[in-house]
Amino acid sequence: MGLISKSNTFSAGNTIQASEHNTNFDTVYTLVNGNIEDANVKSTANIQESKILFATGGHDHSGGAKGKQVTISSLSITSQNTGDLIYYTGTAWARFGTGANNTVLMTTSGTILWV
Repeated sequence: MGLISKSNTFSAGNTIQASEHNTNFDTVYTLVNGNIEDANVKSTANIQESKILFATGGHDHSGGAKGKQVTISSLSITSQNTGDLIYYTGTAWARFGTGANNTVLMTTSGTILWV
């Protein structure tokens, strides 16, 4: 399914031929009935995540950080080291530095720590 085009412009008093109307009507009818594709969705469209079926190889963002997709550009990490982790604090994404040798990563009441 391609983009919907406007191949005809009609003015008051003109006679509309069925063939002029049906091409776009059929395309719109098909799209509205569950066949909208990526090319037909505006990049700023506000669509509920529950209505999106992610493409093969995509990601399921139904859980995690309150169901929000995160892009690397939205992170504000000022430094990094080998082995660092990025985690969600409940309000923002943060860097969790590498632990010392022979330490174990644990959680206590939802807080992560090296022991």
